[in-house]
Amino acid sequence: MGADNSSWQGVSLGESMADVTTSIGPPLLLRSIIKGSTFSWNRTASPDAYLTIIANDDRVETIQVLSSRRGLIKEVKDPFGIAL
Repeated sequence: MGADNSSWQGVSLGESMADVTTSIGPPLLLRSIIKGSTFSWNRTASPDAYLTIIANDDRVETIQVLSSRRGLIKEVKDPFGIAL
């Protein structure tokens, strides 16, 4: 299986936050940070992992997945299909 480097957990760099909300739902937490940027905390396919997004001028700049427990999170996979 090849990697899709254009997105991570259904979110793409440069995508508008309005489109992100449409595709993955509203964030659990949304905060304004430095220089017009926003930080959002979002759900993933697993209740044990969360997606954090930093956006600037309403465009995605950073995407991270954070786990709330040790071990593999089978529902959350990297672009190569490997469970995290």
